Amino acid sequence: MKLQHIKAVLLGLIFCAANASATLITLETRDINNDFDKSDLLSSWNNSTAGNVNSIDSFEMFKSGNDSLTMLTIDFTINYDGLWSFESGLDAGHGAALFVDGTLVDNRTDNLWWGYNWNHSDVFKVEDIALSTGNHVIQLLWAEDCCNGASSVRFTEKAGQERPLSVANVAAASIPEPTSIALFGLAALGLITRRKLAK
Repeated sequence: MKLQHIKAVLLGLIFCAANASATLITLETRDINNDFDKSDLLSSWNNSTAGNVNSIDSFEMFKSGNDSLTMLTIDFTINYDGLWSFESGLDAGHGAALFVDGTLVDNRTDNLWWGYNWNHSDVFKVEDIALSTGNHVIQLLWAEDCCNGASSVRFTEKAGQERPLSVANVAAASIPEPTSIALFGLAALGLITRRKLAK
């Protein structure tokens, strides 16, 4: 009987591990060069000299510097189909662009300065991005000429809760609440069954 219990626990652990996913947020800043074209930030990025790529845990109040081109990349896996929205409060004198899985979803070429106010018209909002179950890469690219104001990003997922961009928040949003509750219920059932078998 104990061997069956061990098998059940191992099966449960395998199930949980199969549904676990890592979230990675990276940030890279490059200098704007003579080939810069604010109407095509991705080409400008590809024509610039590579900088250092840094893994970060959260993205709040980041200063990218003057005459810079910055790429924020979010690589994550979700376990459901849903709509996600991203709001970027940026200091981006040359505009910004958002890519989902390599495809341009939206861009602005005007001077963006959110003034640390999420209700400001210069907040770069991209709403209702349909994401299916699986791995996704979100890339936010922006260019700043002067002033070096701080930038932040927040997102909203299926449950409609606004969250500051961080590895922990993306990971938590990647598994819908009912799944978490179901996993907790299975764990509780396993503990109860174990107690009964031990008696």
